Order: sequence, then structure tokens, then C-alpha cells
Amino acid sequence: MNDIERIIQKIKKYCSTQERCKYDIIRKMSKYSITEKDKKRIFEILINQDFLNEIRFTNSFVRGKFKINKWGKKKIVQSLIQKNISSSIINESLKEIDHKQYLFTIDKLFKKKQKTINSLDKKIQKIKIVNYLLSKGYESEIIWDRIKHLKY
Repeated sequence: MNDIERIIQKIKKYCSTQERCKYDIIRKMSKYSITEKDKKRIFEILINQDFLNEIRFTNSFVRGKFKINKWGKKKIVQSLIQKNISSSIINESLKEIDHKQYLFTIDKLFKKKQKTINSLDKKIQKIKIVNYLLSKGYESEIIWDRIKHLKY
């Protein structure tokens, strides 16, 4: 087995542990001194053998970051843009997030954060909650709508 074959096996193993995107693979390949021709060949092999699929990666990323990390759409989009995922794939994957579940998650995070704030001043509480939700990547319009909805 030559060096390139060994590298291909390592990258296949890397891809089989969790979903990866091209950006992740490029970073992994940068550890090795590989020619551009070999990089192209590795990508072809990974795609043809279904080790690499940007759509599958993006769907998994969106699901995980929303359900597990409770990220909002803005933060998810920003992370995917950093990984050079195309906007059409991102937009399609974001459709998987159920709108009712999205609003429910905002409400849940709102109430959870509210319990941790020591200030009795409602204005300060509201500012801290809004800043927290913005940092999680939720859209300001939706945050303010939820505040009105929760009659806060």
C-alpha cells in the first residue's frame, strides 16, 4: 500500500466517524503533502463511495446544532458559510427545522435564562435575555415577537 492509499484510508476512517464536508477534508488533507491531482482523486473516491456528501452533512449539521446545541438559524447559517457550504444547500436544510419547534425552543431558552438573572429590574432582565438569544443565533424580530407573546 503506497502513501496515497494510506492517506485515502485515513480520510475514509475520518469520514466514517461522523458526517464531514469538503472544508473538513481539505483541512485534514493539509496535514499531508499531497499534490492537487491526488487531492482531486481523493475527493472523487470519497464522493463516489459516498463517504462525502455535502447535502447529508448539512442536514445533519442543522439538525444537531438546533436540537442539541439549541442554536438559532443565523448562527447555523454563519457556521455553514464558514465551511463553504453553498447557500442553496443551506436554505434547503434549514427547511427541516419545524417552525413551531423553533418558537418553542426560543420560549424554553427564554424561561431558562430568565431564572438565572438576579436583577429585579424588568428592563435589565429583558436586555440580558435578548442578548442571550441573539448570541444563540436567533433572529431579533422573532425574539421580540416571542417577548410580546409571552407578555413579558
